[in-house]
Order: sequence, then C-alpha cells, then structure tokens
Amino acid sequence: MSKARNYQLEMLMESLKGNIIVVICWFLCPGTALARQQFDVLQKTLSPVHMSFLIGAFGVDHWSNQETWDGILGPKDQPSVIVSTHQILFDAISHGFVSMDRIGLLIFDEAHHCTASHPARRIMDYHYHPRRMRGEYIPPVLGLTASPVTQAHPKKLKQIETGLNAVARTPSINHEELMRYVHIPKLQIAYYGHDPFGDALAMHPQGPCQTLASLCMVFESMEMGKDPYIIQLRNSRDPKKLREADELVLSKKTRTYLQMKELKVKATHLWEEYGNWAAEWFIREAVKDFQKRDIFYDDLMDSEEDLEDEYLNDEEKLYTLSLLRQISLPVSLGPVEDGLSVKVQALIDILLTEYENERGKADHAAFSGLIFVEQRVGTLALTEILKHHPRTKRIFKPGSMTGAGGFDKLLAFFDKGKHKRQQSNLEDFRTGKKNLIVSTSVIEEGLDIQDCHLVVCFEPPTNLKSFVQRRGRARRKESSYIIMYPRGTTQTKCSDFEILEEEMKQLYRDQSRQVDLDDDDKEHEEGHDKIYRIESTGAILTMESSVPHLYHFCACLPPQEFVDLRPQFQTTRSVGVDARVSWEAEVILPNSIHPDIRRFTTTKAWHTEKWAKRDVAFAACMKLHQLGQLDDNLMPLGKGDLQPMQEAQKRAPRATVDAQDDIWQWVNKHWNNATVAYANKVEMRFSSGQVAALDILLPIELPEISELKLYWSMTETIRTRISPQARKVKITPELIKRARNATFRLIRNHHYRAPADKLDYSCLFLPSEGSDEKWDQFPDESIPALEAYKSGIEMGVIREHDDIGDGFGALYIFERWRHDLNPLDFSTKLEGELLKQPIMEVTRLTRRRDFLHEAAGLGRKVDKVCQILPSQHRVDTLPWKYARLGLLLPFIVDRVEKTLLAASLRSHMKLEWLPTGSLLHSITASSAQDPVDYQRLEFLGDSVLKMLASAALFDQNPLWHEGYLASAKDKVVSNSTSSKAAVKAHLSKWIITKSFTGTKWLPKFISDPEAPKKEKLLSSKVLADVVEALIGVAFLTRGFDGASSLIKFFDFGQSFVWNTMASTVSSIVSQANESAKRFHGRTPHFDPLESFMGYSFKNKALLLEALTHLSHGGDLVSTSYQRLEFLGDALLDMIIVQRLYHNPVRVLSHIDMHHLKSACVNAYLLSFVCMDTNIEVPQTKADLKGRLQHKTVKTPLYKFLRAGSQTIPVADAQCYRRFLKVKDGIIRQLENAAEYPWTDLTRLDPPKHMSDIIESLIAAMWIDSNGNWIATESFVRKLGILKVCDRLIKENVEADHPMSRFGKFVAGEGRHGTVKYHIDKVEKENGQLVYNCEVEVNGRSIVKVNGGNNSQHAKTWAAQLALAIVEKEVEEQRRKKKEEERLKEEEEQAKADDEDEDENQGMKDKNKEMKEDEEDEDEETEEGKIEEGEKELDTDMSDAPLAPTSVQEQGENDTSSMSEAPPAPPFLTLIQEQEMRRGRIGIFKDRIEISSPNQFVLPPLTDMSNDKLL
Repeated sequence: MSKARNYQLEMLMESLKGNIIVVICWFLCPGTALARQQFDVLQKTLSPVHMSFLIGAFGVDHWSNQETWDGILGPKDQPSVIVSTHQILFDAISHGFVSMDRIGLLIFDEAHHCTASHPARRIMDYHYHPRRMRGEYIPPVLGLTASPVTQAHPKKLKQIETGLNAVARTPSINHEELMRYVHIPKLQIAYYGHDPFGDALAMHPQGPCQTLASLCMVFESMEMGKDPYIIQLRNSRDPKKLREADELVLSKKTRTYLQMKELKVKATHLWEEYGNWAAEWFIREAVKDFQKRDIFYDDLMDSEEDLEDEYLNDEEKLYTLSLLRQISLPVSLGPVEDGLSVKVQALIDILLTEYENERGKADHAAFSGLIFVEQRVGTLALTEILKHHPRTKRIFKPGSMTGAGGFDKLLAFFDKGKHKRQQSNLEDFRTGKKNLIVSTSVIEEGLDIQDCHLVVCFEPPTNLKSFVQRRGRARRKESSYIIMYPRGTTQTKCSDFEILEEEMKQLYRDQSRQVDLDDDDKEHEEGHDKIYRIESTGAILTMESSVPHLYHFCACLPPQEFVDLRPQFQTTRSVGVDARVSWEAEVILPNSIHPDIRRFTTTKAWHTEKWAKRDVAFAACMKLHQLGQLDDNLMPLGKGDLQPMQEAQKRAPRATVDAQDDIWQWVNKHWNNATVAYANKVEMRFSSGQVAALDILLPIELPEISELKLYWSMTETIRTRISPQARKVKITPELIKRARNATFRLIRNHHYRAPADKLDYSCLFLPSEGSDEKWDQFPDESIPALEAYKSGIEMGVIREHDDIGDGFGALYIFERWRHDLNPLDFSTKLEGELLKQPIMEVTRLTRRRDFLHEAAGLGRKVDKVCQILPSQHRVDTLPWKYARLGLLLPFIVDRVEKTLLAASLRSHMKLEWLPTGSLLHSITASSAQDPVDYQRLEFLGDSVLKMLASAALFDQNPLWHEGYLASAKDKVVSNSTSSKAAVKAHLSKWIITKSFTGTKWLPKFISDPEAPKKEKLLSSKVLADVVEALIGVAFLTRGFDGASSLIKFFDFGQSFVWNTMASTVSSIVSQANESAKRFHGRTPHFDPLESFMGYSFKNKALLLEALTHLSHGGDLVSTSYQRLEFLGDALLDMIIVQRLYHNPVRVLSHIDMHHLKSACVNAYLLSFVCMDTNIEVPQTKADLKGRLQHKTVKTPLYKFLRAGSQTIPVADAQCYRRFLKVKDGIIRQLENAAEYPWTDLTRLDPPKHMSDIIESLIAAMWIDSNGNWIATESFVRKLGILKVCDRLIKENVEADHPMSRFGKFVAGEGRHGTVKYHIDKVEKENGQLVYNCEVEVNGRSIVKVNGGNNSQHAKTWAAQLALAIVEKEVEEQRRKKKEEERLKEEEEQAKADDEDEDENQGMKDKNKEMKEDEEDEDEETEEGKIEEGEKELDTDMSDAPLAPTSVQEQGENDTSSMSEAPPAPPFLTLIQEQEMRRGRIGIFKDRIEISSPNQFVLPPLTDMSNDKLL
C-alpha cells in the first residue's frame, strides 16, 4: 500500500477536528460506477469491518422491512462502512429504515453536487438541518471534491458550504508538495470546418442520409388519431378524458409520439455531428434491437418525468413497432470513411497527430486518451467509427463509457444492452488493454483511471466544473488538453474559466472563513416546506418525493395484461384577471383501487404544472397512508407479491423443537395415585373365524380408539377393536399381581429383549371378564411334546429341546398329529417306544414382526408345512390362541399410546369435540409408516385455511386491492407461517414421526425414570403439514366454524380476526349492498347470463363488478373484478377439493388429489370453459322493409366482459380462433382419453381475464346467495367443471402434467436424470412469434418441437413427446435384458442337461457293473456253499443277523412298504439335489413342483435399480 502524502494527511486532520466516534460511516457517491470503485478500494484497504455496497440495481426499493435494513447496517455495537449513491440513503432515511442516530460520519464524494434538488442536498435539507435546529444529534460531515462549484459564480460555493454545514479548504502548509504531484496539461484549441454559420450539408460532403430521411418521413406521417392512448381516451365516456385526448392531439405529447421523436432527434444529432454512417448504423441497430424484445422498458427511472413518459404499455409497444417497420433500413452500411462529418475527420487527425507525437518522445509511455462527447448515443457511434475506420482500427483500441442511469426513452433497450460491456471497458482501460475511451461527462469525476496523455473535448465544456475536471484527467507530464471549436469562432470560454478558477482558489486558501448557516441563499420553491411525518418510524413524505411514491404504489399493484397501471394525472391551466397563470390537477388511480380512494384533486392553485401534480400526489399518498394502503414506512403493504417470497426464503428447512412427549409418564403418575382401574375389552377377530379377547387395564379411561387392522398373513387379517365402554375395577394387590403375571405370560413368549425381573408394567392385560378361559393360570413352563400328546392339552408354541429362549431357535405352530408316517424316516437313532411316536405336522412360526402392513411379496408365499418328531421338541403350556396375542400385543399398546397422545393434544387445545381417531391421523407423519397418515387431511386443511383466510381478508379489508389480499393470504397460508405457529404452540410434542416395529418394542414400566426434556430437529414442512391436517379434522367434524375454532389456537400472526363463516358472509353481503348504492340503481342488466346461471342476482352491482376488467375506466364508481376473482379462486378450490376428498368411487391419495385439483382449476381449463360456454342472447333487427326480426345468438361467455383496452378484443379473437382449432380434440380427450389434454390446453395461450371471469362469477354468486354452497356448486356444474372432475376420478385418468411426469421418470429408478428445456423464440414473416423447445436429459437431446404457441405450450408438448420416447427406450432395454437373461438361462439349461445326461449315463453304467459284480459274487458264494455245506450246517443259525442282501430280500423283510412302489434308485436322488441347487426345483409348502420334465422356470425378476436411461 502506498504511503499517504503530507497534503492528504493535512486535509484529513482538518476534517477530523473535534471528537468523533464512528458507528456507521456512510460513504456517498453520485454514480454507481464511482460507488463500486470506492467500495472496492475501501474493502481492500480497511481492516476487517462490516461493509455493504448498495445501488438501485440491487432492488433496494423492494426492501420493505426493517429486518432487511438492520442486516445491511450490521450490529449496532460494531462499526460498519456503507457505500451507496445519495438517493439510496435519502430514500432509506425518508422511509424510516435508517436513522441519523446510527450514522457516525457522512462522507460526500464529489461534494459539489450538494446543490438545488440533488439527493445529496435533500439529505441535508430534510434530515440533517432539521435535527441540527432541534438540537438533536447530527453526524460530522466530510465533503470531497476537486472543483467545488459547477457554475461560474462564487455564491454557488456558499450554497454548497451551507448545504453540507462545512467550509471548503485546500492544502496550505503542504501546498508546494501538492503542486509537485499535479501536472497541468497544455491547453489547445482545435478548429474544424470552414463556415460555422453555413448549413448542415457543408459539414457532410457525402450528402444527406437516406435512412434518416425515411425515419423523418415516418415520423411526419404519424396520425395522432391512431395513437393507442388517444384511442383509449376517446373510447371512454368520461368528459375529462375526452378533453385530455383533444389536448394531446394538439400538443402531441403522447408517449409513442415522444418516443419516435426521440429516435429522430438522436439520429439527426448523429448525422449532424458524426455523419451518415453513424446515423444509419444507429437507426438500424435501434430498430433491430427493439424488434427482439417483448418488454422494452423495465428500468427504474430517476425522476417523476421519467415515470410519466418512459414506459409504453402493450398497445403502444405494438404501435411503435409498426412504425419502426416502415423505415427503409440499409442492407449494408458501406465504408465508414465515406460517411463521416468534417468534425469527425478532424478528430481522427488530432488523434493520429498526438499518437505520433507521444511515440516520438524518448521516454514515451503507452498511449492513453479520453474523448468527451455530449450525448450518450454519441459515445456508442464514435466508438464504432474508430473500431472500423481504416486509419484508426489498427492503432486505437476504443471503448465507451456512459454510466448506468437515465437511459434515453426509446433508446433504453438499445443503450442498456451496450452498457453491459462498459464496466469491462473501464477495467481494460485501467490495465492498458484499451488505450482510448469515448465518454460522456460521467467519467469527468471520481472514477479511477490511468493518467492520460490526451484529453479531447468533442464539444466544449459547459461549465467550470467540467472544464477543470476534464483537464484533471490529463495528468501525465507534457500532456495535452484539446477543446474542439468550429472554425471562425471568435470567443471561447476557456479564458473565463481560468479567471474564475483563480478566484475560487483564493476563497479555498482563506483559513479564516467560517460557514454562515443563517445566510443560506438557496432558492426555496413553493411547497418546499410541506412535509408529512410518521412519528412511529420517522418516515417523511415531501412534495418532491410524492409523485415517485405514488408511481411506486401503483407499480406494486397486481400486474394485468392490456392495462396501464400508472396514475393518470390531469391538469387544468387557468389565467387570472391579473394575467397570472395558475394550475390545478387531479389524479385517478387504476380501478383495482376502491372508488373511495381512487380520485384526488389539488388543495389549491399552483404557479406551475409540476407543483400542482406534486400537490395532488402528496394528498393521495397521505390519504393512502391514513387508510392503511401504505405502511408506516410509506411503503406498499408487503410489497405486493414479494412479501410471500421473502417469507419463504426465511423458512429454515428444519426447526429445533421439543421432543415427543412420553405419554406413559403421565399414565405412570396416575398409577401411583389410583384406587380404581379401568378395564376395556380388546377383541381380535381373525378372518379365519377365530376370535380372541382379553382386557386391557389402565388407571385412566381410554378415549375412543379406532378399529385397528393387522395382517397376520396375506390370507389372514385381524380386526382389533377396543371397547369404548370401560369396566371400573377396584385396585387390589391381588388384582395387580394377577394382571402383571398375565401380562408377563403374553410378553415373555416372543419379546426376549424385555427384562424378566421387572413386572410393574404401565399397561396391563388380563383374561377377558366373563371368559371361562383362565390362560393366565397355566404354569409358566414348557413340557415335552410327547407328554402334551398323551395328556391331550391345547398346544402352545412348539420349541426345540435345546431352545434357550433367546429368540434364535426355530418355533412352530401345531397343525395335526400324523400316524401314517414312520419316525425312522426322520431319525435312524430311535429305539424302543420312540419308534411308535406319532409325527407332528407343524408350520414354522414367522419371524416377521410387522403386522401393520402387508409385507412385500407375502402374497406369493404360503406357510411352509413340515413334520417334526415330538421327542425332540417341547410345547409351551400357554395355548397358541393366546400366545399369538403376545405377538400382536405391541401393536395394541402402540395404538393405545398414540391415541392417548392424540387425546392429550385435544385436551391441550381445549377442543374436546375433536375425534381422537382422526386427530391421531393428523399428527402421524408419513415417516411413521402408519397405514394412515396426515397427507389427505393436510390436503383438505390447506384449502380450508385458504378459504377462511380469503373470506376474512375480503371482509375485513374492503379497501384492499387484490394484491394486498393475495399477499396477506399467502403470508398466512404458507409453510413458513404454519411451521412457526406450530413451534410457538409446542406442537412437536404430539407429532409422531418414528416408525413402529414389533421387533424393537419394549414394554414401559412404572418404575422407569422420567426422561429429561429434550429437543430435536424436525422438518418445518412436517410442522406446517400437521397444522393444516388438524384444520382438516376440525372442518370434517364441525365445518368451517370448527376449523376457525382450531385455527384460533395457533398464532398465525395475521392482522384479521377468525370470525364464524356465517358472520363473515353476512358482513360481506352488507358491504356489497352498501357499495351498490353508488350506482343509484342504474346498473346494466345481464338477463341472458343470469338465465344461463340459473340464478337471479338480487345485487346487480356484484354481477357488474364480476364482469369489469381492470382496463375499464368509463366511470369512477365501479371496481374491477380482481377482488372477486381473489375470493372465487378460494371458493373453486374448496368445491373441487371437497369433491375429491369425499368422492364415493375410490379413496384418493394426496398426490392423486393434488394432480386432479390442478387439472380441474388450472387457468387453461377455465379459459376453455369460458370460450366453450355459449349463452343465448336475444337480438332484434329490422330488415330492409322495417319489419322487426327476433332471434337468439349464441354468445361466448368472455364477450360479456367490460373492458377499456382496444387490444383485448383483438387478443380474444385470436385466442378464440385457436380455441376453434383444438376444441373438438380437447372435448374428446376430456370425455374419453386416458390422459388429461395438457398439451392441447396450453395451445390456447389464453389471456388471463378469461379464467378470471369464471372465478369472479363464482364469488359474485356466492356472495349474492348469502354463502349458499349448493347454488354455487350448481353453477360450477353448469360450467362443466364438475363433469370433468368426476370423469377424471371415475376412469382413473392420468392427470399429472407431462413436465412433472417426465421429470420424475428420468430421475426415478436410479436413473438420476436432469431435464433442461431450451426455448427458442422465432418471429415469422407475418410478425407472429412461435416457440421452439429442445429437451435435454443429462446433456443428451431427446426431442425438439417447433411452432409452439407459447413457451409453456412448447415445453409441455416437448415433455409429452420426450416422455413417450424415453418410456419406449426403457421398455426396449427391459425387453432386451429379459431376452438376454432368457438366452443365458437356456444356455445354462442346455449345458446342465448335457452334464446330467452324461452323469446319468455314467450312473447307469456303474449300476450295470455293480449288478454284474453282484451276480459274480452270488455264483462264487453259491459254489462256496456247496463246497463248505457241511461246515455251514454246523453253524448256529439263531445267531445269524437279519441283513437283506438284495432289493428283493429287503422288500420281503420290510412289511411296511410291501404295498408301495420300490424306492427310486440312488442316482435320482442325486439329480434331484443338483436341480434344487441350480434353482430349477422349487419347494412350496409340502410339495415339489417341476415346471417341466427337464427344467424348472421361476418368474423372471427384473431389477432396474442399476439401469441407466441414457
């Protein structure tokens, strides 16, 4: 870092006289580029400190809450540095977001701007000096400038000093050192041309510009009567608007006229100053860029004039585009050197001369120069010239610089596109990549650039500030400062500037001067002191800021097609008897605003039109605040639709909450004090017909518990019901001992993890009262199975003899005794009585412990039956009927626990009328994997909350427009708000998120220590969902009033009251009747429409409002349909959601309901209905003979709309033509297709008002009928919406959107695909825009469609086709995989068959050899017997063993198998084992199945988990 110079330190010490504690240092700059530069420097040089950089492009005007600003300013106890433009700070203080109390130091860079009405001066006048005069804290001020005055008069210095409360100083002690670092350039005057008083053609030897001539011709031929704004005014019946139209025709101050005029003026300036080439280049580029854009003017303006004149509405844009297309544009611009003015040629000569002079120096550096021009468009044109001119393009590397604000009106789009490159141009100039910059005055001050060898003023500087600061850019030694003048100029201002500069220097050096704050000669205009102050925030409204405030308020209104939302000012000029001119004004706001606050007039006559407008805007803003339309920061409430977005960003994905309550701790406390217990009968009915019952014993009365369905197997289910009637029993030691032992007997059989030394169970069980079975009195033991056989007891669980009870041994369920089987077939070690034992046929007891769900694949399995020896097993004395209850016991206890938890929440909310069963569903998250969770209830509750909030807001805020209503509703009906409400209510203590499994279950004990309070992280989405599910339960129980009662338990932070639906409806109806009085009974009649609706409106004004578009401005008493549309949206949602939830066809999942709801209420379907609904309107016409003819004409519903825009009928007609092309196809799909017609519906591309009409009519009917849901639903049915809904449900139509389905498909089954849609907008020859869309998945192009009507249609169409393609590809992959598996299996089968055949043949050969050997041995034995016969006769035959020596002999001796076929030879058993190992033989129950003599084929199992889509 370079060391500070002495003169710099001198100025620093001078500014810091006095004691300063810097909390926030606010560094103010006049432009964004300078602010960025200063921020970068400070960030690099300052020690770590909180820093913020603020400019308008960051959307600062949308920061509407104090929390955002507090984050920007940083912690109050830590220093911060803020760098911004002056306007940012002025607005922040004026809105009350920033207080002077927090600012420790104010630094004004380029302080000479603190004059007149500049934001820098307004900061001081409105916020600094008033505090100083009241004796309040004011921060020190440091002003930095190289030229304190901008005008040639010393008194202007005094104005700056008094404004900043400062004195101008220059170094005095170190003045000589300062001069060593300052190099004054050589001032030169360069003359060009011949005759400054000749005509313009003298400057253009190439002649006139033909393109400019064409532009001028188009401009001159403009007819004011065709101007869209004039047409709009004349179509209204308002006399004031008709008068305004006449005045505009004369003044020619319409926006389109002024835009075209601006284009002509700029092009003419370029032709005069730069030549034909520049003018033609500019016109061609401007028109080309304009044609590429749909929205041309989206920049924030700096002044109220900009606010009025800058923006074009849609109709004006189309009209302007039609004019631009009439201009004859050049095909080629031609050589640049042939189309330049004499002035530009002279400039090029200067540049080349100075370049050669610099190169001729011995110590020359790289050339760098600046060219200052007057207009922004000139910088762009001159840069293009220097880039293309053959004499300069290889020498100079030029760039342009024009700043970021104040775009020219029509050229905003053109200028903005070029401006994006300017920041890089400046950086390239600093680093030497560019050696020449063409700039407006923006680069005169502040911006850090390299020292220049040359500075050229293409136009002479207009004031002392420009003269001095431009000269200061030429800081190299022996640099040149050249000012261009026309030849023949006799006097320049340069000498005057130099004299005035010397006078200023004398004032700076006067150390005795002090600022005189009481002698401020600033000229205050009339109305300057009129201020409206908000005490709670410190925000202020001034006359100067009132017009921008009003424009900002209107800009935050809900946007609508074909509508100009700007406030409409109308002024009246009067001339008094004294010939003095005075002005009065009125302003009319859009008709989305309530009529009571739509029109304002001036409080008095003013001397200027500007102040009259300010006065009426001031009155409007003040009234809007007083009536709650502006908040205490004078900002629109919630900033329209931005507030919900801000709130959503604040919602953390997870929240720290209380852990779930252990309800058994509460039960245990009752056990400790209870004298009586409550026994409820638990009855379990098996689908096989078996019934088992027992009593559950607790110290509390159980709430009603819903029936529990359990799944023992796929073929057997169990319906478990706990009786709601409890039997009260006295607690005695004998009762408790018996219950504990009985509970222990049920638990110990299967739950080996349960401690055996604790019996004080929280939940006890007993044999059912009145039952003869005393199973709890059976001895707790197992006996040998043979003993059980002999005694004939009821069999319990069968165990192996060596089972130690750890749960790892095999367990069996007795089926029957088998006396037809030989024990020796099961064991060869049996002897004695064991040879006579019967065989036990059993089924293996399943190890499955989840009986809440149907196990995957269970349906393909059958309980395996096997046979076992009784002598090797033992039998539990507890009968299986009750032992099985021990397996199911955890699920009964779990359901009791969860029901008690739900009842606890019910008591906590003090809403005892809520059913515990539904309440349990509402607190069960899907992660708990319970058969029923909150998903369906949440879907219902979301719509109920939306309906209640919408109705309450509509009722309690009659002055709010639809934007405010939607913003407030979205804030309440949001996951962020619901989750925060759940956290405040500690709802997490009752939410069930963990899944239950019988395997890990352990009983609860009274002696268990109370667990400490814990916290956990829980999804905020789950918290919000549970709140809405609870609302759904309350609605199902007691309707909207029940839901309102439950909502009141939570803190939604809403600004309204949750009244009953009846009182809300009554209030809305009363307000509607009161509003109708404004019409004095003169409302138009819509008899045909009422006839179609089947309803006659009592309040015709409601029907009128439902059909009034925002563009309609024919009167000041009617309001647009937007508020009704807001309410109708909630009503239609509620009707459809209830129909989906309660449909009798099938129970829909929440996902299905979501898709079906989207299909029934989307804007495309509603627009289709609007165009497809034809109403018979009677018409009477006279024929040529004067005879009256009566007939009815079918009129589409959308034609009943009252609108003021001329573009709406055109847009409607275009949409209706598209409708006629697809109508039949859409109807066929809605009635018959298996898939919802999303693609064809999006082809309609309907204007928004077509769907809005449907919703506004629904709301109007609901209000007029006093909230009659039956009548309203009947109208929805007449529209055909319910017919569509019913058919989608009944026939299970695929309603999910193709884009959603495609995204899920490519991401599912392990494919992990990512979808991208590339939209290309193309303009056809007839001017129509079409949209092409290419779909990519993981970078691979799947499909491309051309000719979409809009971007949504193109994407939907492409997604539908892409889905079909990838589904076919995946199906083909699956088919190929199956084919490969089949071929591989056949190959393995053939190989195995060959091996088996070889093995079988070898076995046959071996058997043959064995047989031959046996025969030989028999012969030898026979011979031996003959020879030793005598010896054998002496042998004791009684001692000889009975050993058969052949199959025949064995058969003769084995009497048990004499009647059966002989056993298979050994090789068959071997083959059987081989087949089983290969999986070709499957064992099912007690049989072996072989699919064919040669092979056993299993159903192919397809695992796509590793398949890749692409």
